[in-house]
Amino acid sequence: MIKMIIKSLLHLFVLLILVGTTNAQPAIQPVTIQVIPSRPDWKYKAGEEVMFQVIATKWGHPLKGITLNYEVGFEKMPPAKKGSLQQSDDRQIINAGRIKTPGFIRCIVTCEADGITYRGLATAAVDPEKIVP
Repeated sequence: MIKMIIKSLLHLFVLLILVGTTNAQPAIQPVTIQVIPSRPDWKYKAGEEVMFQVIATKWGHPLKGITLNYEVGFEKMPPAKKGSLQQSDDRQIINAGRIKTPGFIRCIVTCEADGITYRGLATAAVDPEKIVP
């Protein structure tokens, strides 16, 4: 009797693990928007131009001619700059401007494909060691 209960509990445990891991897998989106600061370490000095590279792909292939809408500004603040651009085969460049104040600059890019709005974002740091509360 005890062996049967232990065996049943073991089966239940394995089933829960299998269900939990299948639900934990991230959903694969057909369209992805990569937003990448132009610096590999994502750090800039005050007064330098902050640039972001952007590309939208569908199943890994660039979405040619699609409109990319973007917003750039300090993190957790209203965007300082908004715009749109048409994507070609290559990465597009978004110039956030010369940022004079230490902080984190967020670039959010959206596009619509097949009736669905997709979103990508990245953050760059401007003199992060000089940020004060």
